[in-house]
Amino acid sequence: MKIRRITALIVAVLMLAAVFCACKPSEEPKAYTRGKTEGKTYHSDFADLTFTIPDGNWLFSTDEEIAAMMGIGAEALAKDGDSFDVSKVASTVEFQAMSMGGSNVVMTVEKQNALSIALNSMDDYIKYIKDAMTDQVKNSGYTYTFGEDKDVTLGSHTFRRLDATLTVNGIEIEQAICIRFEGKYLVNITMTETAGDVDIETMQEMIS
Repeated sequence: MKIRRITALIVAVLMLAAVFCACKPSEEPKAYTRGKTEGKTYHSDFADLTFTIPDGNWLFSTDEEIAAMMGIGAEALAKDGDSFDVSKVASTVEFQAMSMGGSNVVMTVEKQNALSIALNSMDDYIKYIKDAMTDQVKNSGYTYTFGEDKDVTLGSHTFRRLDATLTVNGIEIEQAICIRFEGKYLVNITMTETAGDVDIETMQEMIS
């Protein structure tokens, strides 16, 4: 139960950070469509990637569980760009997968907000997300510390990966936040490793 509360906090932080995100458009924007989870596999044509959970101790969250974390009804989860863009939701969860030990992977797609601040580069966004995530946990007793960011290949695309440590009641939880622009949206894959469970590099290898 404690792990689920921490996971819900992480998703909430991602949602709040997205409210002020200004995503840099590409020259050829791709239309957004929400990916699909079937059995042990999630696939997104929009993000051009697949995430496959191993046999045994991993589960995907249902749309109802995802909607509950976002504080909306399951029917409000946008299936396409038109309905997503006109909604009041700043960011939508594509999938959440969790191991029985608490390690998890969450993918969100964030849209450009009409009232967003101007961010001109990936470096600007990295700085902003550090500040936003730190600010959102400052009154919770939790703290974030960040490592250096670097480029990584997930599927067939290059993401910028930011490593972070979330300290909860003296316990350190490792995270890798991987982001890239796709048209007027931003794809965010956050991998969270709990002590003694599946490590981040193994989770990263589940993405193709």
